[in-house]
Amino acid sequence: MAAKFGELLKDLRVLDFLSEAKFKAPTDIQEKMIPRILKGENTLASSPTGSGKTLSYALPLAEAFKSFEAQMSGDNGAPFAVILSPTRELSTQIHGVFKSIAHHAKFRVRALSGGDKKLETKKTLNSPVDILVANPGRLLNVIKSGELEFSNWKYLICDEADQLFDMGFSRDLADIWKAISKKEISTHFLTATRPDDLELRIAETFEGIELSTMNCGSKAQLKKEVETFNVFLNPGDKIPMLTNFLKEKGRGSGIIFVNRKEEISEIEEKLQDKGITKKIYVLHGGMDIKERRKTFRDFKNKHGVLLCSDIAARGIDIHEISWVLNYDLPFQAVYYIHRCGRTARGVGKGVVFNFVTPRDIGIIAKINKAILEQSALKLKPLKAPKVQEPAKKKTAKKVSKKASGRNAGKGGRGGVKAPTRGGKAPIKGGKKTKRTPRYKRK
Repeated sequence: MAAKFGELLKDLRVLDFLSEAKFKAPTDIQEKMIPRILKGENTLASSPTGSGKTLSYALPLAEAFKSFEAQMSGDNGAPFAVILSPTRELSTQIHGVFKSIAHHAKFRVRALSGGDKKLETKKTLNSPVDILVANPGRLLNVIKSGELEFSNWKYLICDEADQLFDMGFSRDLADIWKAISKKEISTHFLTATRPDDLELRIAETFEGIELSTMNCGSKAQLKKEVETFNVFLNPGDKIPMLTNFLKEKGRGSGIIFVNRKEEISEIEEKLQDKGITKKIYVLHGGMDIKERRKTFRDFKNKHGVLLCSDIAARGIDIHEISWVLNYDLPFQAVYYIHRCGRTARGVGKGVVFNFVTPRDIGIIAKINKAILEQSALKLKPLKAPKVQEPAKKKTAKKVSKKASGRNAGKGGRGGVKAPTRGGKAPIKGGKKTKRTPRYKRK
């Protein structure tokens, strides 16, 4: 690892930002990515959550822009770099990182998301921009409409690249690439998890691109400072257990992950009824963008408990998260890695609690496989809860014998005449009729 950022970066304004933010030495991903971006290469890089991926491209882009700016003959307000992200929450966070650097390095950064109101979008498009953070669909619309000038475009960053594909942006990405493929644009893909087919999907979508690849750590790993506890229970016991946890164990700020957004408000109400006094923030995809931004901002600044869906599982960087609780184990094993990665950010330590029910047997096997194959961490695998076998039912033959003796003359159990096969009335007195053996039947 490089001893100092000064060995990788030269712009004093960028170094001033690092000094004020008290970043002393680059992480592995930062040491490897900064030179590649400054050289204008194309890269696919994977690095664990919390390892500093955003700064690994934000710092060199800031330095590259200041160098480019000094050579410009005029200012047409066109973006120098575009960063694509799959969610508004991640875009907001990336925008915030660039704004912090811009306070020292003096450049203009704007965010453009699909859920923005027309007035916000118009303001963004009418303002000069040096660094643009956007989602693929919104960027493609702007390219097609010609609402924004792209003559200065030199860099394209695809953050959380695997999710850009998984969330259905493949066609938008392909159309964006076709529109800019004749330009010399340095393109970089960053991800915390690298599926086996990611390189193939990139090659199919970004036709003709040549990439250098690198892994910083394993393809997907939890920070070693995360301690995991599995709580075995039945589904109906989750609310009482969660209530007890928040009263007794859930100290500091934490995140509770729930699979279905429809359940989140219901869980919040039940916790309030149980007398939970901790401040609980709700975040899920059914909320409008303004609500989501306010919720995330309030949680980040005021702390408490974030009750959310997987919308907050990726890319959200808050260093004060003490614990994560999986109220539901995720549908996809890879999200287990991302959820747990919300705690123990940077050099911090964290704890993960999992509510495990008999219904989770299927996903447990997949999560354990992901841990073994994709993580260098010696993580305790999840154990499947023991499922009690249902008691064997008595055969119909034995039951009928007892019933016939006990209920003789009553027309069946409790004196109610039960219909027999074929709808005929039962035999009076409970007597049986002898049936002719099959081999003697004509």
